[in-house]
Amino acid sequence: MNVEYSSALHPLTRNLIAAILEDGCPSREAMLAFGIETEWHFEALAYPFWEGDFSAGQLDEARGNGEKLTELVFKAPNNPHRFITFVMREQR
Repeated sequence: MNVEYSSALHPLTRNLIAAILEDGCPSREAMLAFGIETEWHFEALAYPFWEGDFSAGQLDEARGNGEKLTELVFKAPNNPHRFITFVMREQR
């Protein structure tokens, strides 16, 4: 997959995208910023991103907003976990 994204993206968004593209694990900070609490949360973001259901910019815009992330993955036709909810937790 050839994905281009702007360096203007937040570093945590870039970290998440790198984890998706490399089939790795995002940093703890990126997981918190995107409400990733389970493997299902990660897959709900990863699969639709791979399939082009949403862009890096859309991910970046939704970062830190559970409602926006939930809406983004709900509308993604290639999301295997369509009804998952993203909730933002306080960073500790």
